[in-house]
Parts: sequence; structure tokens; C-alpha cells
Amino acid sequence: MPAQVVDLIRDKVPPVTTRPDATIAEVLSLMIKHDYSQLPVIDADNKPTGLVTCDSIVRALHHFGVTTENLLVRDAMVKKPSEYYAADDLFDLLDDLEQGDAVHIIDGKGMLRGIVTTYDTTEYLRQRSQDIMYVRDIEEMIKTYINQAFLDTTGNIDLQKQTAAIAAITPNNSGIRGKFGHAVIQYLGKDHKINKDALDAAFDACLSEQTTPKSFDKLTLKEYIELLIHKSRWSVYSSVFSLDRDAIRRLLAAITKTRNDLAHFRDDISAQQRQELIFAKDWLARHESALAEAFTSSTIIALSEPQSLTTSEVDTPIISVVIDELSTATDDVKVDTEIPIAPIDEQSDTSEGRYSPLIQNLLRQRRDLERITYRFSEIDDLLGEYRLPESARRHRAWWANDSVGHSHSQQWLNAGWRVASLNMSEERVIFARHKERERLYIDFFSALLGELHASPAGEAYLHPSPDGQSWMSVAAVSHGRHRVAYFNFSFTQTRRFRVELYIDFGEQATNKRLFDALLAQRESIEADFGEVLSWERIDDRRASRVARYYSGTISDSATNLQTLRTRVVTAMNRFHTVLLPRIGGVLPGVFREHLLQDT
Repeated sequence: MPAQVVDLIRDKVPPVTTRPDATIAEVLSLMIKHDYSQLPVIDADNKPTGLVTCDSIVRALHHFGVTTENLLVRDAMVKKPSEYYAADDLFDLLDDLEQGDAVHIIDGKGMLRGIVTTYDTTEYLRQRSQDIMYVRDIEEMIKTYINQAFLDTTGNIDLQKQTAAIAAITPNNSGIRGKFGHAVIQYLGKDHKINKDALDAAFDACLSEQTTPKSFDKLTLKEYIELLIHKSRWSVYSSVFSLDRDAIRRLLAAITKTRNDLAHFRDDISAQQRQELIFAKDWLARHESALAEAFTSSTIIALSEPQSLTTSEVDTPIISVVIDELSTATDDVKVDTEIPIAPIDEQSDTSEGRYSPLIQNLLRQRRDLERITYRFSEIDDLLGEYRLPESARRHRAWWANDSVGHSHSQQWLNAGWRVASLNMSEERVIFARHKERERLYIDFFSALLGELHASPAGEAYLHPSPDGQSWMSVAAVSHGRHRVAYFNFSFTQTRRFRVELYIDFGEQATNKRLFDALLAQRESIEADFGEVLSWERIDDRRASRVARYYSGTISDSATNLQTLRTRVVTAMNRFHTVLLPRIGGVLPGVFREHLLQDT
């Protein structure tokens, strides 16, 4: 059942009240003593008649111009707030609390039983959120401990072994098959000879259900527990856990019940349940290092040394340009026929976000680097003034690879990385390439390139090989020997897809001049393109872009991704047709200005 109002007033002392004929001086004394900002006003029958608040007192004193000893409650109180019963749904009173600071809780006779304030509801929901975080921490630790058993020699999860283990705990047809056989025997009689092959064939034809094991991330907490304590792997776990499987199952089964109570708002969990959550969380955490050692003793995991890039390295030029050679550049502008050195996207849509420096750091790692280790302090250094929130140091669940609930984890997943290992006690996290997501990107861009090359303008584009990144260059614009811009496709960090002209000659001032020259033609460009474009000068970065955005993420359905490909192929053809002549018209002047500035 939903949470009830009684959950907020249970175990609380009776409310402090006042009477209409009490003086404001007496009321203020009570408020100061109990640190309250308001008091219910009751009559002789203990029924609420109104509310006196700090604000109403100040207003009355101001308007009457009297002292607190000469002002009575009846002259300063406001009308009584909404009233609820203890058995009412907690969420029914939230709307009333938006309009005022408190509601009265009454019994069947209309007498005051309690008062609920905005602070009470905030504290109640905060505590419930804290409890849910404890459950998430426990679940994430269990998942980490399970995956320790499926790491291969490179430190990646062996999905084939993991899937087989999931199938072993998934309900199957064996129990139903036996009952079917007993039913047939009961019907035909024990003396009737049964053809077992025919019996199995009949079962398979009529009753058998072929179920595909769920993916690891879709399992329930109960299923994670069964994976953890499964007898086939228990020999390794038992070398670390001093308790037997049944004792651990009992502890974690209680956590499952508490988790369900919290998730469905059935009842407010008891103090004992809360202590049980904290105990289980701490008990599991104590075995973190020992379990890692137990499994790595037989599986050598190749991990990279901690690596990081300083923020000063962000603007290192991707294309090396020799300024002295500019004087020999011709005025012709062309689209390269060779696969370009595609620029790393420096200006994702999260450039202003709290975790953007971390995401950009991940994006800049060498393609042959499979794993990278950060200490929390290194991430703090990257984030600068923001630093990691306290919850990242207290709760393992903060680091969960959650593609739905956590905006920060969505960002590193979209960047092609996942949290592979986490040691909370040592404040260390290891990110690994997200192989599954890389495969999705490869499949998407492979299909996109096929459709792009099959389009009427297909011959104008390159034939790059998708490598699992979230973006791809399909053409590079050159002036003489120097590449100055790129036509790109890109999934962004904000669940959108971008078709863009990415301007990056390698020198900021020239990039901005080229952008400004195109921006001066914005009206005619958008008229020819047929849609409003996004003009992003990005003054604090080297590059600039002109873009068109579409809703879409790599985790969308196959149907939605097909629709997206159709739209962006059309958009890229229009981009190429509309922008390339304009670039050709302004580049000579931009380069001449560059030479004048340089000399």
C-alpha cells in the first residue's frame, strides 16, 4: 500500500500547541524553547482552530503597533491549514504543503493528533532515498563480486560464460515436464506402457517454453543473489566469506524484502531493517579487496597504469600546420578524396556540465588503450572547482553504469566507456572501453555509410571504417594542402544526433574568421538548407561548428535508428550542397587575412 501520513508522525511526541487567548510573548517563548516556527492553535476541546506563525506575528505587531505582551494569539493567527487523518495517503497532502508550511493531522473526533510540515516530508523522503541508496550500494557490490568470476585474461567480462551462468539460475521446463509425465500416467494408468520419446515430443510441441536468459543488467536482486552464491563458483567465494551459503542467503534475502518494501512504498521500514541494510552494506564492503585478490590469483588482469590528461592539453592542435607554407597555398577549395584525420570533438553538448572535463578526458584517450585508472583525487583535479559530490565517495551506486537514471553515467556510456572496477576504500575507479556500445556504433555507422553512398550525392563522400566511436567524418574540406573543415556525423552527450560542418584549421583566430564569414550569410544559407541551423562559435575553444540536431541515441530501437539514418543522410546531402560553395567563396579572403595577421 502507498505510504501513509502516520509514517510521518509515528513515534513523535504530542504537538506543542497554544490557545487563542495566550499572549504572543508566551507563544514566542514556546517557539524559542522548541525551535519551532509555527504552532497550532486549539480550542478547549483540543480541536484545531488556526495556526500562528513567525510571519503572522511579525505582521500583526507591525499593523497594531503593540508589544508582544499586549498582543493575543487570536489577533495574530491565520486560518487553520488543511486537515488529514493518519491513515490518509502521504502523497495527498503534498499539494497542500506547496500552498502552506504545514497541515494538521486529526483523529476521528476532529482532535489534533499531530502536525506535518514541509521539513517533515522532506526529511521522510530524504531518509527513504538514503535507504534506497543503501540497497543500490548492496546490489552494485553483489554485481561487482559476481563479475569477478567471469573476467578473462584481459580483464573483460566473458559474456558467454556469464550468459551460461544466468541460464543456470533461470526457471526452465524441467519441473513442468515431470508433472506432465505424471499427469499422463495418471490418466492412462500405471500399467500402460509410456513411450518416453513420444511423451517428450508431445510436451515440446504443446507446453515447452524456450526462454532466452535475461541480460545481466536486467536481473532482479534475488537473481543476483543466486548468481553470487551458486554452488559452481562457491569454492572461490568461500575462501573469502567465512559464513556458509545459507547464512549469506538469509541476510541478503532480508535485504530483498526491504528493497521491495521501499520500491513499492508498502510500509515504512523499521529501524531494524535500516540497521540490517547498513550492516549488509558494510559487511560486503569489507571483502572487496580480498575477493579481487581471490579471483585475480588465477586470472591475470592486464590493467593500465593510472593515466590522465591535464586541462592545458585540451587544445593541442590535431592538424599540424606550418604557417610559412601558407604563402604557397592555392585558392582552390576541394573535398579530400583520402580519409581525413577526423577531429576529436572538443565541444560536446556537456562542455558546460559538471562532469565534462572527465568525459572529454576519456574521449581523448588513445584508441589502443582499453582501460584507464583514476583515483578520485585525480577526477577532482579534472573537475576543478566542482569536485566529486560526497555521494560518489559514500555510495557505490553513484558509479553504476546506469543508462537511464544517472545523467553522469549516461555521459561516460555515450562516450564509449563504462566503469569496470571500483574500490571505494582506496577511492579508485577503472574505466574500460564499452565493447557492447562500440559494436552498436559500428553497426549504426556502417549502415549509415551504406545509405549515404547509395544516395544521389554518394560519390562526394569518403569510405571511412567505423571504429566504435560515437562520431564519424565523411568529408574533409581543404584549402591548398591544409584541411580546414570537416563534414561530420555525431551522437552527442545529450541524447541527440548532430550533422555538422566542423571548422578546425588548427588555429583559433582563423577558425573564428571562417565561422564569422559564413555566419554573415546565415539567412541565405538557412533559406537554401530549408531549416534553422545551430551556429556555435564557441569562443572559449579552438574550433567552431554549424550544425543541425535530431533526437536520437544509440540505444534507441532499430526502427527509430533507421528513421534517424534516413533523416541525417538527407541533411548531410543538403549540408554538403549548401555549405561547400559558401566555404569556397570565403576561404581565400580568410587565408589572406591570416597571412596579413601573421606577418
